[in-house]
Amino acid sequence: MARNSWQSSNLKKIVSAQEALSNIRNGQTIFISTGCAEPVLLTKTLSEMAIQFYDVQIIHLLSQIDQGLARSEYVNSIRCNTFCVGTAVEAAVSEGIADYTPINIRELHIAMARGIVVIDIALIQVSTPDSQGRCSLGISVDVVKATVDNAKIVIAQVNDNMPETMGCTDILIDKIDYLVAGDAPLIEVKLPKLDPISLTIGRHIANLIRDGMTLHFDCCVISSATMRYLDTKKDLGIHTDIFTDDYLRLLKSGAVTNSKKKIHKDKSIATTVLGSKELYDAVDKNPDIELYPIEYVNDPMTISQNENMTSILSIQEIDLSGLARSEIDCSTKKFNFLSCADFNNGTRFSNNGLVIMALPSTTSDGQKSTIVPMMSGRGEYSNRQKVDIVVTEYGSVNLYGRSIRERAVSLISISHPKFRNWLLKEAKKLHYVDEKQIISPESGCVYPNHYEFYHTFSDGLEVFFRPVKPLDAKGLQRLFYTLSKETIRLRYHGSIKSLSNEVLQGLTNIDYNKDMAILGLIGPRSNPQIITEARYSYNPINNMGDFDFLVSEDYRGRGIGLFLANYLKKIAYARGLSGLYGEIILNNSAVIRLLAQAWPTAEKLFDSGVCKFTIRFPEEDVKRPKDSIIIYSSRFNDFSYGEGHPFRPDRAKSTLELIIKEDFDKEPWIRIEEPMMISKKRL
Repeated sequence: MARNSWQSSNLKKIVSAQEALSNIRNGQTIFISTGCAEPVLLTKTLSEMAIQFYDVQIIHLLSQIDQGLARSEYVNSIRCNTFCVGTAVEAAVSEGIADYTPINIRELHIAMARGIVVIDIALIQVSTPDSQGRCSLGISVDVVKATVDNAKIVIAQVNDNMPETMGCTDILIDKIDYLVAGDAPLIEVKLPKLDPISLTIGRHIANLIRDGMTLHFDCCVISSATMRYLDTKKDLGIHTDIFTDDYLRLLKSGAVTNSKKKIHKDKSIATTVLGSKELYDAVDKNPDIELYPIEYVNDPMTISQNENMTSILSIQEIDLSGLARSEIDCSTKKFNFLSCADFNNGTRFSNNGLVIMALPSTTSDGQKSTIVPMMSGRGEYSNRQKVDIVVTEYGSVNLYGRSIRERAVSLISISHPKFRNWLLKEAKKLHYVDEKQIISPESGCVYPNHYEFYHTFSDGLEVFFRPVKPLDAKGLQRLFYTLSKETIRLRYHGSIKSLSNEVLQGLTNIDYNKDMAILGLIGPRSNPQIITEARYSYNPINNMGDFDFLVSEDYRGRGIGLFLANYLKKIAYARGLSGLYGEIILNNSAVIRLLAQAWPTAEKLFDSGVCKFTIRFPEEDVKRPKDSIIIYSSRFNDFSYGEGHPFRPDRAKSTLELIIKEDFDKEPWIRIEEPMMISKKRL
């Protein structure tokens, strides 16, 4: 509807901002539209009129600009109360001149219907009405829809800049009591500034995300960093509460298609939009992005209908038993609807759902570990039963179904190296682990995440290859007990009946700087099965690795052993070893044939019932490709080792570009070099 048309047909409702707000009475409760949909003309006018009121309560969620409503001099006139702290009132809440009421925002409509939360006047912002007298709530549906239904008086700022969004966003002009014309730019919010640690955590999380997953991210910096690494994914879906510029970028990249979703197929679903003018323009009349009330979007039952639902949630601290907490201070409440519990519960009920909790390993000043022996203090807690995958800049661990002992060892393995010995000592005091428990040496305790990748064999079997972790002790033990006596004799050069806890600790807590052990896993992330293992132990005398490998009897004859032998060889070469060697019992003819095929140039020495294989790598310099880079440090790393290697040169290149763009190349912990190229011909 043209402006003159809607104005001429609603003359009795059209008033100035001052006239509309003159309906406010002392002691009433006023609701202001969420986040960037705040009707700025109305709130600015309200601030100017504030001194004439007494005991008026303001309810506002995710407030982004300070209109001066939360001032100490207004405390007896107007007092702000928020259910979700935004930038504008964060300081006021901390100072005690504004209130924060903990409530599940998804349940706010119930509190309104029951009269627990009473809304006398709703100040909202809408798009220009159409010819049918319908407006759009635009970028904020969330609790606004329910508020309009429950408020005694509805005052709307009609803004031609408010986009008309799809979904359940319409509101009839008949439901609005007063219309205030006020075209103005919408509030914009910048994405959080990225840092190397968040980018590293984000890359670890991105490695956990598979094609076809439906995603929810909170609005913290780790989530933003993660989405920088998802451009190469396929057929991702979106079901989230707050839609930001990061999601828009993924839509434009083609990574998000929503084609695999079971509900709202081909649609990105959210409840509010927070971001830039470019984002607001993109959601205008866009049928691919739909907004619905928060009681629907955040309902765990709705969330659970998305198969392969994946929720990434930021936390601030976790103890060795797996008890996690967020919301220690206001900084975690702003930009979020505190929907962690809803998406945690809904994702867990989803078929193949995955909940990922992420945090830096230390506080921002690096002086304290965020992984602590035992939790104490205030905050919003996630109980141990609902904490699955945890990620820091040092890697990821899956705590689902793990004992307290296994959880403690796993979490220590992704803590900051300078705190690991202290955490182990405290874990022993708490009797979480026994006195003989060991961890990887500090000099080689950083997990080499860059060796992780998937490979699909010719028969369709997909195997996830990665370095061994401390939590793999039980999986290796299970693999051992599936082996026949003959396989055990050939693999371990003797008859052994068990793998003790001490032996398993030695196998899983390795010095990553010297030794390497690669496992092959199949099945879901929540309960993977180890089917193969290959490892070498570094010998400093000859600068070579003493290798061993094993493939489960049920998975032989598929080329797994051959593939793994070549992969271990490439890793050893890339790490500067002079070669590999190992002794095979003579009647282990299958392995001898396999190694002869994998390493045709290897030396073979037969002696005393064994065949000793030795492969020596070329000593002369190898030409390095111009576009091959390596970016690494103890906290921030990405690798490329040339064509034909399973590492990702495209990812390393994009990482370098991002580092330079964000000025991270000036940071002292980052180094950039060219690695040796691995040639298929030479190896």
